[in-house]
Amino acid sequence: MRNKKGLLLILAGLLITICVICEYALPSDATAKAYFVHVNTNGEKVQKNQFSGYKYTLKCYKKDGSAETRTFYSANKLEKK
Repeated sequence: MRNKKGLLLILAGLLITICVICEYALPSDATAKAYFVHVNTNGEKVQKNQFSGYKYTLKCYKKDGSAETRTFYSANKLEKK
């Protein structure tokens, strides 16, 4: 009985450790790269689940100057410049 309980605790700890590593230590591709944007639209007001804010689809630039179109959300309306 004691061996089973110890084995279950070790497996539970291992599972929690793996979940933490996958969630926090290995960020997704979109969050791991820095992008620069020029906000030239007002954004679209959205309400998704518990989120209320603005959706922007803009051309984003990487450090090397290449451009990609990305969609991102902001809780506050971004200033148009």
